[in-house]
Amino acid sequence: MTTSNSNRRDDAPTATATAVPFTSASLTAVLDALPLPAVLFDLKLRVIARNAPAASQLADGDTLPALLAHARAPGDSDWGNRARDVLVSQRPATFENTSYAAPARKPRYYTFTLTPVRAPGGDAIGGLLAAADVTDRVSLETQIRQLEHTAGAVNLVARAAHELNNPLDGILRYVNLALREIDQSRIQKTPDYLRAARDGLMRMMQITSELLAYGRDVHGQAEPANLNRVVEEAIRSMEDRAAETGVMITANYRDQDMPMVRGSRLFQVCCNLIKNALEAMPGGGRLTVTTGVVNEQAVLRFEDTGVGLPDPPDRLFEPFFTTKAQQDGTGLGLAICRDFVEQLGGHISAQPGAGGGAVFTVTVPVPIHMNT
Repeated sequence: MTTSNSNRRDDAPTATATAVPFTSASLTAVLDALPLPAVLFDLKLRVIARNAPAASQLADGDTLPALLAHARAPGDSDWGNRARDVLVSQRPATFENTSYAAPARKPRYYTFTLTPVRAPGGDAIGGLLAAADVTDRVSLETQIRQLEHTAGAVNLVARAAHELNNPLDGILRYVNLALREIDQSRIQKTPDYLRAARDGLMRMMQITSELLAYGRDVHGQAEPANLNRVVEEAIRSMEDRAAETGVMITANYRDQDMPMVRGSRLFQVCCNLIKNALEAMPGGGRLTVTTGVVNEQAVLRFEDTGVGLPDPPDRLFEPFFTTKAQQDGTGLGLAICRDFVEQLGGHISAQPGAGGGAVFTVTVPVPIHMNT
C-alpha cells in the first residue's frame, strides 16, 4: 500500500485549469446556499443575482438603492452613496438594527452588511449585500428596557412615598399646633405654624411635579431636531436665571454635519443640566456647553466652575440624592436626566473639572433615520 502527503484529488481542477464564467443562474445557485438574504450587485449597483430568502423578504428592485429604498438610510447619505463608499474603499460596512418596511411585507429589523467582491486579480467587480434578520433581538432588547424602566419606576414610587411622608408629617404637626393655638385663643404663633405647613406643601408639590416628569411615557417624544438647535433653545430658556446668578454661558457648537436627534427629551436633559450648573454657582461663574459627534454618537459636554461633585460622583444620579438644602432641591433632576438619556440609548456621566467645578457628559446614539 502506498501513502501520500497530498490531499488533492486527481480529478480536482489545477491552478492552470480554465475558469468557467459565472452565469446569473449559477450565481443564484451559489447564493441559495446561504441561509440569509443575499444580493450580488455590480459596480453600477445593478442587481446581478439574489437568493430565495432575499426574493421573499426584501423588496423587488433592479438596483441596490431601489432594493433598499424602504430601509432607513444610515448616516448623512443614501444607500447608493454608502455602497459606492464600500466599493471605492474596498472595506466592508455593517449597519445594525436597520428598520425595513417593504410594501406588502411585515416590517422587520435587519443588520445589513455590504462587502466588496474582487476578481482573482484583485480588481473590484461589485459587492455583496447580506441581511441578517434581528427583529426578535431588537424586540427583546426593547422589552428588557421597558421592564428595567418599570422596575425603576416601582422603586422610585416606594422612595417617593417615604420622601412625601416627611413633609406630610410636618404639615400635620404644624396644623395641629395651629388648631391648638386657636382653641386656646392664642394666635401669636398660628401664622408661623401655617407658614411652616405651607412650606411643607410646597415641598410636596415640587416632588410630585418632578415625579410626573420622571414617570412620563418610556419612549418620550421622537420629533427630530438639530442637536445644536436643541442646545441653543435650552440655553435661551435659562438665560434670565443665568443673568440673575451672574453666570456666563458659552456655547461651542460643531458647525458641520450636526445630526438630528429626538429633541423633546434631550431638550429637557439640557435644561436640567444647565439649571444644575447654575445652582452650583450661586456667586457667579462660567458654564461652557460643547456639542460634537464622535463615532456615530452625539456628544454634549457641560463644564462649570461651581462647587464640585460629591464622592463618588455617580451618587448624583440616584433619585432623591441632593447636596442642596432641602428647600432648594428634590434630588430628582439628575435622576430624570439619566432616565431620559438611557431611554434614548445613551449615557450620562459626571467628573470633576480640571480646575475645579464639574463636567457632565452626555452621549446619545444618532438615530439612523434622524440624521441630516
